[in-house]
Amino acid sequence: MRRTMLLAVVLAGLSLLFLPPTNAEQADWKTVKTKVVPLGKLECVSPAFKPKAVGGNRIDLPVAGGKGIPIKITPQKVLIDKDLNGKIKFTAAQGLMSKVFPVTLVYPNGDKVKHFYKIAKAGRGGWALIRMSALEASVEGKRIWIIDENNNGIFGEENEDGIYYAKKRWGWPFSNVTLIGGKLVELKLNESGKELSYRPYAGPTGKLDIFKEWNGKKKPQVVIIQGSTDDGAVCLNAVSKGPIDVPPGDYRFLIAYMKDVVIRGGNGGNFTVEKGGEVAAFKWGMPLKIQAAVSYDRRRKKFTVSPTPRITGSAGESYTGDFLNGNRVSGIKLQLATANGKPVGRPTKWTPTGGC
Repeated sequence: MRRTMLLAVVLAGLSLLFLPPTNAEQADWKTVKTKVVPLGKLECVSPAFKPKAVGGNRIDLPVAGGKGIPIKITPQKVLIDKDLNGKIKFTAAQGLMSKVFPVTLVYPNGDKVKHFYKIAKAGRGGWALIRMSALEASVEGKRIWIIDENNNGIFGEENEDGIYYAKKRWGWPFSNVTLIGGKLVELKLNESGKELSYRPYAGPTGKLDIFKEWNGKKKPQVVIIQGSTDDGAVCLNAVSKGPIDVPPGDYRFLIAYMKDVVIRGGNGGNFTVEKGGEVAAFKWGMPLKIQAAVSYDRRRKKFTVSPTPRITGSAGESYTGDFLNGNRVSGIKLQLATANGKPVGRPTKWTPTGGC
């Protein structure tokens, strides 16, 4: 009997050697080197972008000595000791914006990386530091940029940095699980950003088609969503030509970009992706509605619409862009109505005049 029990224990132990690998072991990490690329005149935009206020006597960046970059601020200009030689004489900013200047960032592990910055006028006479370079790497055959969106010199911070396709204007917040070229990947980045590791995501998934219920004639170039999942707060650029795999969870539509139009999420932009369930989507796009405050001049018998109208879509998302600047809204008809929504008269073509 004892021999039988020992044999059973040995067999059980051997069986563990042949169990299928766990999700974490199904794929090895691939590590690639990154390189610094200047942004030039390209204005990169993501929801994570946050200029860093410049004030006091130092710019808080990881540099040699670990004490930041000494600065001197006047109402007209900002001087910095960019070479850290004790001489605060380099004019980092004068007027509205500075020229781009290099800063060598130094990290606790000894990595040294030269990045580029500029300083620009901020609200109420202040100054702000703005990153002017990105880290470039190849992931799943796609060239991507990772940008230090909160301008603190540290890379790989979830929801604080941005991921872009190389040379593209719009990006989405960095998260450790994201979509690159329509494929789910896990990302790891060391503090300096010199080494990027990635592997295919092996966790549970559900299906999403962000354009399944889109009713507009043209599709946005970037659609950014954020999900609460078992892998944390996952941020994705969900643009695709059909259903894609994403981690299951509760998602919300953050923002979308198309030429000259920005679409921001509303109260109805929430949806759920079920594990192995039906293809998830939410209804957005056309028809659009226009909302505005209306005043009536009884003496002149004239209606005035002010301020510039707010335009919303099916999911409560709002549409803004150059078409609203200077009240240049065109091709829209106004329908007057009573307080309970009953139409009054016929629709009237929108004709901005004066300051209305």
